[in-house]
Amino acid sequence: MLPFLHWLPQHTHQTLLRAMGKDFWARTENLNLLTPAKLRALFPQCRVLAIESHRLLGWSSNLMAYGEAL
Repeated sequence: MLPFLHWLPQHTHQTLLRAMGKDFWARTENLNLLTPAKLRALFPQCRVLAIESHRLLGWSSNLMAYGEAL
């Protein structure tokens, strides 16, 4: 709804989301993004795992994990 809202300071971001009625997305436990290391930790059974970072205007926008299970 609001472009770049997620780049505002966390308190401002959460306040605006609550004002728009998006309480679920305003809770801190639903805002924390995964780092490549945290994403890798979600796949402990993968023998081979690659993490790719997709970029938009030079900034990482998405992480993608793919690999081969044991």
